[in-house]
Amino acid sequence: MRPSLHGLAFLAALMLSTGCKQDKDAFLNRTYHRLTARDNGWFNANEKLKETVMGIEDAHVDDFDQLLPLFVYGSEQQAKNATPALEKCIDKCSLVIERHSMDIKGKEKNTWIDDAWFVIARSQFYKRNYSEAERGFAHITRQYKGFNREHDAQMWLALTAIELQQFGKAQSALEHVTNAKNRPKSLDEGLLAAVQAQLEIKRGKLDDAILHLERAVPLARAKRQRVRWAFALAQLYALKGQEKKAIEQYAAVVKMGPPYEMAFHAQIFQALAHNKGDSKALRKMLNGMLRDDKHIDHFDMIHYALAELELEEQHREEGIDYLKKSIEATEDNQKQKAKAFLRLADLYFEEREYENAQTYYDSTFTNITDTHKRYKEINARAQSLTELIGY
Repeated sequence: MRPSLHGLAFLAALMLSTGCKQDKDAFLNRTYHRLTARDNGWFNANEKLKETVMGIEDAHVDDFDQLLPLFVYGSEQQAKNATPALEKCIDKCSLVIERHSMDIKGKEKNTWIDDAWFVIARSQFYKRNYSEAERGFAHITRQYKGFNREHDAQMWLALTAIELQQFGKAQSALEHVTNAKNRPKSLDEGLLAAVQAQLEIKRGKLDDAILHLERAVPLARAKRQRVRWAFALAQLYALKGQEKKAIEQYAAVVKMGPPYEMAFHAQIFQALAHNKGDSKALRKMLNGMLRDDKHIDHFDMIHYALAELELEEQHREEGIDYLKKSIEATEDNQKQKAKAFLRLADLYFEEREYENAQTYYDSTFTNITDTHKRYKEINARAQSLTELIGY
């Protein structure tokens, strides 16, 4: 039988009159503080944090010439821009803890307090205030053992330690999770594997990173995670010389329906990963892309990929022609133009065609910054070849 309106009103009044006491371990007190903590403070703060993080991720621009980051935290400027929103998340959850914590005889009776701490610690993390983030995650792991955020906090503690280059501490935090006898079913196993992969990448242990990412990709809960991790896995295969796996993985990324830039680069990198066997299918794919105007801004990269296919098959003149087409097609992509200039310069240098080599090393040098890994070498070659040609 449904309770009467008078009965419901009496129950609500009773909860309000007794629920404000945070030091009384009674059903009504626990119910009141749990519901109020969840609905009045934590939920809004958590939604705000998710919205802020989504904005940071959406604003991120990947450098596909580098191994893609498994996690996007934003730049220092983005962290600065997001700070007001993140401070609101911290303030809301701090108020939740102050008003609704039920620490009775050293035991927390409000099961939403660890969630509030988790929002605070992650907000500090995205502010790049890693020392405070570490303190928050560590507090959860110590104070709220058995609560639903214990293992999540350990994983984020590991991510924080990785950012601080404290790899031993990160390993220890991850071992707390992997060695747990009864990991909850709610635990994000894909995230756990990806954090382990992140640690191994930072340590330079790419083979181990591959093993963890192979597990993380199919377990990813969000599409944007799955696509990013799958792309990084393909890059790792290529770095380790596992060309066949790299090509297959890039093809798998395309089938996942990623954003345009990632899909485009996945197709290009399939060709760049090729070093043996029949390239007919890859060549057909690239030529088909040249016939599609939606790729017109990237024709320079497509020509470059075709050049690599030709050069891999010892078709030097055809490869050089494609590299020159790549340069002609480049408008705003100075970085891609420099890659084509440098590839031509190296080709001519290898064949001792020093006049052509000097021209392209000089062109390369005018299109790169001093952060380029071959900056000094390119400058030295351009200068020495200029002198040689003069003699």
